[in-house]
Amino acid sequence: MRKTPLAPLAFCLLLLFACGKHSGMALSAQRSAPVGGEFIRFFKDGSVDYGFAVVKENLKAQGKYRYSQDTLYFLSDSFKEHFPLGYITIRGDTLYMENGLHFKVIENLLRE
Repeated sequence: MRKTPLAPLAFCLLLLFACGKHSGMALSAQRSAPVGGEFIRFFKDGSVDYGFAVVKENLKAQGKYRYSQDTLYFLSDSFKEHFPLGYITIRGDTLYMENGLHFKVIENLLRE
């Protein structure tokens, strides 16, 4: 019998629990890290959260965003440290960053 690691399951549960405080998910994406993982969530009300989760969720940046064609522009200075260009692009099922650190899109309702 194969055992399933609990860390990925716990990470996903944290993401689902944390999403309830906004007016609905527009796009969510994540990437694995050596311990836990990072997430970025864009909400229909124009807000965005970026952070990491191991045992609990820790936010690195929060603010507003603007969506145009395939690009998500960060409108808050709190994102400059993490996203120096001030934006991230959607390429299929990937949020693409020029520095090579990419997020896997979990849910995308932006084009609906």
